[in-house]
Amino acid sequence: MKFRKMIFMLFISVIVLSFVSKDVYAFPSHKKHDDMLESILFPLYEHDLKNNDESVKALEAIEYASYLTIDQRGDNGKDKLEKLKEYGIKGLPKSTTDPGYYIAGVGENHRKPTHRGWDYDNYTSTPKDYEIWKNRRPILENTVDKFFDFNGDDKQKESFCAIIYYIHILGDRYDDCNNNRKYYPPSVIMELGGRKNDEKDIIHELEKYIRLLFKNSINESNNNYDRIIRKLEEINIELEPIVTTQNAQNLNDNTSDEFQIYCKCAEEALNMFQNVNSCKEEQFSILLKSEPFFNKVFYKHQYPQKRYV
Repeated sequence: MKFRKMIFMLFISVIVLSFVSKDVYAFPSHKKHDDMLESILFPLYEHDLKNNDESVKALEAIEYASYLTIDQRGDNGKDKLEKLKEYGIKGLPKSTTDPGYYIAGVGENHRKPTHRGWDYDNYTSTPKDYEIWKNRRPILENTVDKFFDFNGDDKQKESFCAIIYYIHILGDRYDDCNNNRKYYPPSVIMELGGRKNDEKDIIHELEKYIRLLFKNSINESNNNYDRIIRKLEEINIELEPIVTTQNAQNLNDNTSDEFQIYCKCAEEALNMFQNVNSCKEEQFSILLKSEPFFNKVFYKHQYPQKRYV
């Protein structure tokens, strides 16, 4: 009798642990992206940050919209969709299983419709993926439009959305390298960098949208901006010989020199945005908090554009 009781308790423990494991496996991935985004937007968590309903809702909405646009699959994220509806975001799907929005698969099948670039033309070769991305991208755009005032500058609005997007998939590239020890081709997730001919990679795209987002900093010869662009260009140059057709196959071997350099470049790019092992003047957030659309929502005082020396 005692033996049967022990077997029963062991059986119950295994079932409970299996459910816990599923929850733990499903949750950190999304939380990891949220933590990473916050560490880039607000690396110092300054005392001047607002902590009111507007700022809390804005950050939560960005994170929920990013998830629903890029990572949502199956019937996950219903609570996030309902919260965005509550906030009055337009153009949302009725449910997470709506046709033209729904992604059933995981892994590569989950990434192909949403991880191959911000621009629509990257998906035209696969009509089903194109349809999904055409329906998902506006979720992030409409959420940003709801909480931020770009004063009619649609290019700046799109640039902010695109940078949020590319920070997300840069984090995926970093995680693939440094945790999963695996390289995925551009047919699954956009290339990290180094595509000199067509510039269809994360680093080139970040550089393009940073130029648009901070065009006022360009006009004022902001050294902070110059350092960010220069660092991205350096990473691209280092990646160029690695991602060429004849060398890309070496990335499938996670012991190869090419894979090690690739991983180092992913880490350097992410570290630059998170201000890890860099001087204060290189902070992406210093530029961002000087932009009126961002400053008004998250900071108590204005930060004028200025030259950092």
